[in-house]
Amino acid sequence: MANSLTNLMNTVAYRFTELTDVLKPHAAFLSAITINPVETEFKRVNDVVKLNIVGVDGSVVDHQQSTISTSNVSTTPTNIQLTKTPTKTFQIGTYEASRLADSPALLDESFKVIMTQFLEHINGVVAGLFTTANFDVSGNIIKTGTGDAADTLSHTEATQLWDVLATRKIPVTDSGNLFLVTHPKIYGKMLDDADFTKATSIGDAFASQMRTTGALMPVNGLLPLFDSQAPVSGTSPNLSYTSAAFHRRAVIAQFAPPEPPMNGLAYSYANMFGIPLLIVPNYDTNLGATGGAFNSFTVSTLWNAVVFRKDHAVLHVTPTT
Repeated sequence: MANSLTNLMNTVAYRFTELTDVLKPHAAFLSAITINPVETEFKRVNDVVKLNIVGVDGSVVDHQQSTISTSNVSTTPTNIQLTKTPTKTFQIGTYEASRLADSPALLDESFKVIMTQFLEHINGVVAGLFTTANFDVSGNIIKTGTGDAADTLSHTEATQLWDVLATRKIPVTDSGNLFLVTHPKIYGKMLDDADFTKATSIGDAFASQMRTTGALMPVNGLLPLFDSQAPVSGTSPNLSYTSAAFHRRAVIAQFAPPEPPMNGLAYSYANMFGIPLLIVPNYDTNLGATGGAFNSFTVSTLWNAVVFRKDHAVLHVTPTT
């Protein structure tokens, strides 16, 4: 393969996309919400994207008892203003790494670091939305008390969270779209709780798999995940942890590809985790190590996230102990 800027840009875009699955553990909240990219249209900072919640008024009536009435389909728009533009520039510090477009392994470690930082930055914003102020529908579990028992999420409480969602008529049988995301400290105690892990409850095969991988089995359809960016309040060692049981539609993150540069620079687009990324190479003739090659890349996206359906999430908050 001939070395060229085009080949190098293709390699960069390809490696960002290919490494996505490797980095999912760094962004549990982001992986569990609805990501809604605008893929065919460039956007600018502060542009607004409208999402509609569809509703139908009226109720079903018995036609033998009443006259058929006509119901109206309406939409309630949710506006998402694209005010966030996370950006990261990283340098390709050697001649070989910057010129050998057919050797993507040379770039992998750099890309893993950059992608992790990108995902954690965006995931932290999403995680910060899961507060009792944003999800204030009656049903949140706010624990009280002290000691180790207060700093846990029990199987009984997980079932109570499911019960709240089911009572609200949230589709709790919607496999793959229901999650229970906790802080690693809470998740670790769940791993140590026989109610979540004993073979008599989940079967020998699943219990063995869980002890090997540390991946808890779904609880009443809720898939337990851990996220180090789950909301934590208080001052160490007196901390309160917020866990969230929710349907994917509770939060929507709206992404759009930024406009390409106007100064004639080369650029490429990649997709990471459903997130459109603009990649622009930067040229610096003063860095001799790269022989005057394109030696750094700037990666950016355009986005924002909103609470879309607040009744689709219920929170569990431990006391500050």
